[in-house]
Amino acid sequence: MDYQQFKVQAQDILQIDLNSYKEQQMQRRILQWITRHKLLDFAGLLKEIHTDVQHRDKFLDYLTINTSHFYRDVNVFRYLDEQILSVLSKNKSSRVWSAGCSIGAEVYSIVILMLERRMTASQVLATDIDEVILTKAKQGIYAA
Repeated sequence: MDYQQFKVQAQDILQIDLNSYKEQQMQRRILQWITRHKLLDFAGLLKEIHTDVQHRDKFLDYLTINTSHFYRDVNVFRYLDEQILSVLSKNKSSRVWSAGCSIGAEVYSIVILMLERRMTASQVLATDIDEVILTKAKQGIYAA
């Protein structure tokens, strides 16, 4: 079984589309998982995540990369502030959606930029496939 076949069958089991991730990075991570857990190949991993709920949950946690911090990519936030929010600020209120929000630091960063422009967010939606990390985002508690 090759990686393309694995992705199709894994989507049925995991309910996530691995095509949404950078292919080389994701394939490398999955192969590392296979090696670390002494599985033979993609087919062996599929069998394991299909039959062992604990293994499936651990594998999902491994796949969902929760890397986030405030103003994570300075250039992106500069562009967002100068090119997007500067135009939207005329409206004074906008909606924000952060898909794959992880711990929420980036969506809070956007709201901070909006507040600095005296804008309000009429609706803030932050979503993530990882329910545990989403709970942390909802709490909004961060280390100094």
